[in-house]
Formats: sequence, C-alpha cells, structure tokens
Amino acid sequence: MGYMANEEGVRALKGLASRLQQGVESIKQAIDALKNELDSNKSGLGTHAGSIQNVIDEMNQEVQGASSPVNELAEKVNSLAASYQEFIGTDRF
Repeated sequence: MGYMANEEGVRALKGLASRLQQGVESIKQAIDALKNELDSNKSGLGTHAGSIQNVIDEMNQEVQGASSPVNELAEKVNSLAASYQEFIGTDRF
C-alpha cells in the first residue's frame, strides 16, 4: 500500500511516529513493573533475585540506549508529515 502526499499519508506518518514513541514507553513501563515485582518478591526468590536484578538492569540500559534513536526517528517522521501537510495546505500537489 503506497501513500502519496495527502491527508491519509500525513495521518499514517503521524501514527507511525506516535507508535514508535508509545513502543518505547510501553517497554519502559514493563521494565518498571518487572522491577516492582522483583522488589515485592525478593525474599521468596533467594539467590535468584540478584541474577534477575542484573537482567533488569541490562534491559534498562538497552532501552535507554535505544530510546534516543527511536525518538529521533519519530521526530523525523513527524517533520516529514509536517512538510507534507504544508505542501497539501499550499495546494502544490
């Protein structure tokens, strides 16, 4: 399915940018929920709690490293959508 520089294409680009940002936030929330569960159940996990904490820390670092490029991509997609919207508004197409 191809999009031209029309309202449908602008909506698609804005939706893509929004979903990119929401994806990063969803992952961050899931990591926070996992951390809370670990904190609530540390005593029952015994020696495994440290290993699980290490995995959570690694996931957090990976998400922090990935969130900046994803946010940059979302900004570029939003900018492209704005450019298309400007063209549409001036009836250049």
